[in-house]
Amino acid sequence: MNLTRRSAFKVAGGVASVALIPVAFSRVASAAMEDAIAAFTGGAEATDGGGLTITAPEIAENG
Repeated sequence: MNLTRRSAFKVAGGVASVALIPVAFSRVASAAMEDAIAAFTGGAEATDGGGLTITAPEIAENG
């Protein structure tokens, strides 16, 4: 295969664009997730209230 400079630039551009696809989708998904969380919580911020206690056995029953 004879790789010319033009072909190398095409391949490099394709690899770079494929590598950047997750970055573009993560920004969209992140904004949508933030909107969904804000709609669910009514815009309330998380606080460290300490009002939650979890009780669990020291050893699980199944193992």
